Amino acid sequence: MWDETKLTELLEQKKQRFLEYEQITNEMLFCDSDNLEEQMGERVRLIHAIDRLDEAVKAVCDDAGEEGAMLRQAVRANGERGALPAAMRAVFDQTIEIRAVISRLPDLDQQLEMRLCQERDSVLEQIKSANRGQGAQAARYYGGMGQQQHPQGFQFGNA
Repeated sequence: MWDETKLTELLEQKKQRFLEYEQITNEMLFCDSDNLEEQMGERVRLIHAIDRLDEAVKAVCDDAGEEGAMLRQAVRANGERGALPAAMRAVFDQTIEIRAVISRLPDLDQQLEMRLCQERDSVLEQIKSANRGQGAQAARYYGGMGQQQHPQGFQFGNA
């Protein structure tokens, strides 16, 4: 016998974590560049939480005994929904809801990747601009003067 309440709670938590992940990713598309690192860390935290939930779901399926194989099908949303017992249909439906959220993430991740590339290019341009400035040119000039060495044999005192 499997713990229906525990499994449905775990799947609901998993769905909520994916919705939070989606929300943070949406926020990252338009937030200040200073907040990107913090939000990226939050996404990583959510990924770890989802991984832990997956392990807990697997444990419930492993403890299900004879119903374990059918329960795994429901958790994976494999096979026909109608062939499942009523309690497992609810699990199947929850999995479909989770998949709906997951299916939106690749587009968001692609948009986020484009945003991060724009941020990178902007920072690189700022660095190049700073290196072309008068202060940078003067620093290179003065830094180069202190590094000049005389060729071997032409130093005073070599007589």
